[in-house]
Amino acid sequence: MIPTLSVEQKKELLARAVSVWRTHVASLKSARFRVTPSESGHDQVIVFCTEREMTSDYVLVRIGKGTHPEVQTFSLERGENAVPFEKLNPENFAPNASGLVQEEAKRTLNAYDTVRLLGNGEGSFIQGFLDAYLRKLDDPRLRLLLPLSGLRGELEALFHNRGLDAVYDGLNKDAVRIVSYCPEATWGTYAFYAEPGEKGEIRRQAADSYPMLSTVIAQRLSLRRAVDRKESLQAGLRLACGVKPGTEEPLIGKGLLKRLVGLSWPTGGLPSLGVVRHLAQISPDWFPKTPESWNAFCDVSASVLTVMTAVTDNSLDTLLAGCGGNWEDLRFRLGRAYAETRPPEGTTEESFAYFKSVIPWKLLDRERDPDKVCVLIDRTVSDMTVPEGILADDVRAWLTGLYAPACDREALVAACADVRDTIAVFGAKVVAPLAARASMMADIIMSPDRSMILQGVSSNILFSGQSAVSILETSRHIHSQIAALQEAGNPPEDILAGEKARAELNEKLRQATLESSLLRLRDGSELHNKLEEWPAISSIVQAPNGVFCVPLTTKAHLSDEGKYLSHCVGGYSGTCMKGDSIVSFRILPTSGDIFPISLSTVQIGPAVRGKPLDVRQHRARQNKKPDTAAADALEWFLTQSLHNPNFINYDGQKKFLSQQAGLATSLQVMCGYDWTSLSSVEMAVSPWRQRYLPKKLRKLSVPELEQLPEIETLARLFNPAFDRMKAERIQAEADEVGVASMRM
Repeated sequence: MIPTLSVEQKKELLARAVSVWRTHVASLKSARFRVTPSESGHDQVIVFCTEREMTSDYVLVRIGKGTHPEVQTFSLERGENAVPFEKLNPENFAPNASGLVQEEAKRTLNAYDTVRLLGNGEGSFIQGFLDAYLRKLDDPRLRLLLPLSGLRGELEALFHNRGLDAVYDGLNKDAVRIVSYCPEATWGTYAFYAEPGEKGEIRRQAADSYPMLSTVIAQRLSLRRAVDRKESLQAGLRLACGVKPGTEEPLIGKGLLKRLVGLSWPTGGLPSLGVVRHLAQISPDWFPKTPESWNAFCDVSASVLTVMTAVTDNSLDTLLAGCGGNWEDLRFRLGRAYAETRPPEGTTEESFAYFKSVIPWKLLDRERDPDKVCVLIDRTVSDMTVPEGILADDVRAWLTGLYAPACDREALVAACADVRDTIAVFGAKVVAPLAARASMMADIIMSPDRSMILQGVSSNILFSGQSAVSILETSRHIHSQIAALQEAGNPPEDILAGEKARAELNEKLRQATLESSLLRLRDGSELHNKLEEWPAISSIVQAPNGVFCVPLTTKAHLSDEGKYLSHCVGGYSGTCMKGDSIVSFRILPTSGDIFPISLSTVQIGPAVRGKPLDVRQHRARQNKKPDTAAADALEWFLTQSLHNPNFINYDGQKKFLSQQAGLATSLQVMCGYDWTSLSSVEMAVSPWRQRYLPKKLRKLSVPELEQLPEIETLARLFNPAFDRMKAERIQAEADEVGVASMRM
């Protein structure tokens, strides 16, 4: 529902929107140059530039007659040393040219990404520019009031007037359309369908018959020949899509192939062949029937069917239980399963009763449009008298988690990826120690192969038979308790000692901050370097928006970060020892405690000189999406890593990894407690037993858990002589019982 606004309120909102729109459009910069023809025939360069708070994003398009365009994207830092856009010339963009941008800092797009970026749909430069405008407004009411289609049309005209029309001059429009079907499409795919004459017409007809398989047709020699010979494609397409596991039967049935005829709904960047294979594994009745249902299915395909199936052995029927082909409802339930839905902090029985009486629960439950839900939530919170001791923003966040959870693809993929972390913590704290005790070995070394098998065993114990919704609910709750779960297993005196050590560390950091002020934080403190357990990816630096980028280089840093932000980075020391880096984005409070406030945490893969940094995940409190300040700081950090050769500690990381090469991890280090002690293992298992273990296992003692078939499978891996030693132990116990009975 559109909020009830007076005429004056609407005028005020729209006046603000118009003002922001004019400023936003004026920020778009573009230029067009003629250059000396290159070997590939490009003789013109078109540049588009949009500005963020700290960086400028560029799209560089090289075009020429008789050749396809080449598109590259990159970002540059804004500031005093930046080259003004008005002074740019084509030479600034030449490979390895001095002064502006190196070739390795650019990302060259394939045919599909080029068509998508230069189009007007999702993922396009135009849509991104429009989304940036809406973020500047930051008011859900305006999303409902503004004529978005009209704004998009105005942007299309603007971009085309600035040179976008020239990009497609000389290109085969039908071949460009076919390229837009499949994210795997290359310029070779385009060339195949751009063939002139009758041969090209026949090829394009084949692609229009099977749009989602058009790249498969263009890339498989047998299918290319079949098209050119005007032969049937059905048998060849079924074989090209793979066979069912353990058989020679094609994965794609005739019925599915028939449903794919003429289907050209976009996958949103997912490899189309992967989506088709997922379609082949669901019930025919579950095939999406509308564009909205299709989009939801693609989101589930990218998350549950791709990520979760890689970390659990559950069948698709199990993971998708309760779906019934209603993909939009499943997507919503997946988002809600991982959203924080606990009442606001400070809620009492009395205040909860008040919430129940004033919140329009049925109305919120009926509405599924997230923008309308957010408007309704805003109005509900504004109209209520928020109980004392509870923040209005916390009430909004609570209701948003319940009725407008993050259901976008990025959020679902991140939630499914967190399941891997959940399994890793369970394996390290519970499963591996149980198997180690069962193996009767004095020490256990965890090699990469053993760790991989441990993941499978841990997943089977924790999540076997559960649906994706149930798995996400469990994983979310585990993440909310991750600090306590990671501490479990340590005797009380060790926990107190650890807390004391962390308190002393925090006090030292506070004093270091007091003594050195912001300048010392920016170039890295002496204390920080002395504490390193693995090398920092960079010095501590401050982004232009005031956010500090702080590499975390000790287990204590990770633990404190994880506790503060309520996510699982505390258990990432193992990945850091293998080359990953964790960077915390922090600000200093304006008053009171001077210890920095963490906004978000980013995990970056091993840095490789000459390549962009591999950002694996970026999370804020409770694994939520980072705010604009943290996101902008990360963008600035990544830009600096590309253009400042001394910014990243490549040599330090390379030396550390060479020293670590071939080293395995002791189980004692991995689990963090004395696994040979029965009482310690019992303390580690206890919090998992109370809520997370399957019900049939919750009443089992530690010795009984050690006898589980899954645990004994892992014990055999740890000790090849396990079966013999177990038999000898059983026999010895029996003999002892026999001797005792004879004495009686």
